[in-house]
Amino acid sequence: MDRIEEVRAAAEEYGKRSVENMNLGRKLGTEIIEAFDKYLSPAGGLVIGVPPSGEWRTDGGCYGDAAFSYFYEGVLSVRNTTFGIAITVFKDTLWVRMIVKLQKHGDRIGVFVDDGDAVWLPLTYSAQDLERVCERLLRTFVGHYQGDVNTFIYGDEKHLTIGFRSNSSST
Repeated sequence: MDRIEEVRAAAEEYGKRSVENMNLGRKLGTEIIEAFDKYLSPAGGLVIGVPPSGEWRTDGGCYGDAAFSYFYEGVLSVRNTTFGIAITVFKDTLWVRMIVKLQKHGDRIGVFVDDGDAVWLPLTYSAQDLERVCERLLRTFVGHYQGDVNTFIYGDEKHLTIGFRSNSSST
C-alpha cells in the first residue's frame, strides 16, 4: 500500500467528521435559538440567530447558516462551532448579541455561553437539556447588566447574586 493511501484515508475521515460537526452545530444551535426565544416569552419573536462576529442587523430576521462560524470559514472543520444570538430587549431600541460556542467531546457536547463554563449535554439531548442551556443563557444575560450596575453602585461585582439559606441548614 502506498503511504499516500494512509493520508487519503485520514483526510476522508476528517471530511466526514467535519460535515457531521457542521450538521450537529446547525441542528443544536438552531434548537437553542428557538428554545431560548420561547424561554424568554411564550409569544416568541425576541431571539434570532446572527453572525458570531462582525456587523449584524435585526431587521432581516434570522441569518440561518450565516449565524454560524462555519459559514465564514470556507473549509469545514471538526473544531468548535460558534453562533450569535440577538435578543430584542426593547423593541426598536435595544438588541444585544450573545455568543455561544459548541464543542463536541466524544459522546457529549459542551455549550459555552460567552466566556462561562460549559453546560454539558449528551449527544441525544432532551428538551430538559435545552432548558438548562436556556437558563444559563438567561443568567449570563441578566448578569451582564447586574454586574455593571453593581460595579457602578458598589465598586465591584461581589453583590451580583442573592443567596437564600435553606431551611434544612443548621447554622
